[in-house]
Amino acid sequence: MAVLFFSSGNRRAENQMKQFVRELDEGIEVFRSTARLANRFCRPRGDLRVLIFNVFNHETLKDLLSIRDRIYDLPIILILPDNKKMTVLKGHEFQKKIIEEMSKVKVLGNEEGLIPAFGVFVQQLPAEFWNGFARRIVNSVPEDLIEPAEVLLVNAAHECGYHTGYGIITSDEWKQEVSPMIEKAPEDVLHGAFAVFTAWGWAQSEVIDIIPNEKMVVRAYDYYESDVMLYGQAARPSAYMIRGVTAAFMDLAYGGEYDPDGKSGIHTFRCEQTKGIEIGDDYGEFIVTRAAE
Repeated sequence: MAVLFFSSGNRRAENQMKQFVRELDEGIEVFRSTARLANRFCRPRGDLRVLIFNVFNHETLKDLLSIRDRIYDLPIILILPDNKKMTVLKGHEFQKKIIEEMSKVKVLGNEEGLIPAFGVFVQQLPAEFWNGFARRIVNSVPEDLIEPAEVLLVNAAHECGYHTGYGIITSDEWKQEVSPMIEKAPEDVLHGAFAVFTAWGWAQSEVIDIIPNEKMVVRAYDYYESDVMLYGQAARPSAYMIRGVTAAFMDLAYGGEYDPDGKSGIHTFRCEQTKGIEIGDDYGEFIVTRAAE
């Protein structure tokens, strides 16, 4: 079998799909209940190559979401019952799962402690190292220099995010694992980039809203920079890394051609942190807009 087809109550669509798959000279497994589908996912996937879910109503979509952790790590075609906002948001749970899983690359450090992956070199260091580094810088300057010090920390993350982000989205790993899931560029590229951001442990984050070429809103529900809460609630937002990287990702999407020298294309966007776990909010919120010329 090559195709698994799930259809909840639409026999016409089922028959059409069977005919289509047979014309391709491929086999097909058909399921009409989520209970039987869940049982199928408990068995080896065999030679299945793609999953097609034709969701007839919202109750079935809810049932599918309840078993999403069992679903095989295969390409999924999801046909939703309508295009209402809440329906699409629920459907994106599948997209998030696929992109995050395909983005997770097992990496090990070499003899020099560097991790070569996604076309760049990174290091794995304790979160406390970076948090302590930022904290010492901010706490060591007079009050009137705190904001300039924070700008420098954000800029360091911005430049790192710009060059590292470019390495990620042009790497062989990205092309093999993530690019097949991209339908609408550059917006889907941004969603995929933040899936990598999550998979690598920098922040459990997602894109909430995008106005192409103008604005992006990102929320982070867990990020290492919020660990400063272990020492008490911060007086001001301090997710410098996320601020810099989110702005850099928008540079890569809409700032023009990538410039390895950083003379153009970068700093076309800026990010403001409006909420933060470190200051007592439930999540961090980051709003990226065009930088003033």
